[in-house]
Amino acid sequence: LALVMHGWGSHAGHLRRVIETLTGAGLRVIAFDAPGHGRSGDSEWGSRQANFREMARILVDLQGMHGPVRALVAHSGGCTASALALRRGLVAEHAVWFAPMANPTVYAARFQRALALSDEVMLRFHARSTHRLGFAWSELDMVDLPRHVRTPPALVVHDRDDVETFASDGTAIAASWPHSRLIKTVGLGHRGVLRDTKALDAMVELVARPALRAVG
Repeated sequence: LALVMHGWGSHAGHLRRVIETLTGAGLRVIAFDAPGHGRSGDSEWGSRQANFREMARILVDLQGMHGPVRALVAHSGGCTASALALRRGLVAEHAVWFAPMANPTVYAARFQRALALSDEVMLRFHARSTHRLGFAWSELDMVDLPRHVRTPPALVVHDRDDVETFASDGTAIAASWPHSRLIKTVGLGHRGVLRDTKALDAMVELVARPALRAVG
């Protein structure tokens, strides 16, 4: 079984090549539009709103309903939701991260600078969002995750010219996750990596490999 999670503001259709590659390798694939995304209905927060907690919970529930997960595959913010699912109990033999976001707090700082918000405003924002979400922002830090849970071997794919998530994020995640591999591409951008033949071939090579028994 492969669980496939699209990115923030995206939908499962953007991972069509990924899904076709996985099914072609003989895996059963479950991909879906998260609440508030694509053709899905409203999230638990209502129309045009979404959160990583709900996305992570769905992934954990899918494992409970459909059995062991051979591969957990995600793109962009979907990697963040998938990593939170690992923290919340999901177990996967392998992970494949396309253009992952290592730590959302870094992007919140970019948001602060772009809008010229004060530190006091950002502190209130973090406090209120933490209360509403029910977990700390630190729980979304993918680089730090191996210190807290046993992480699966991962393939990380990131493009140097990605303007939505930093290429350095992929490098940091691959360096911190045991038994992981990084593929760097050039000129493909944020979504182009989802169609890269070299990356897709490497994904199949990874998920077809017997799982390591001791990780982390």
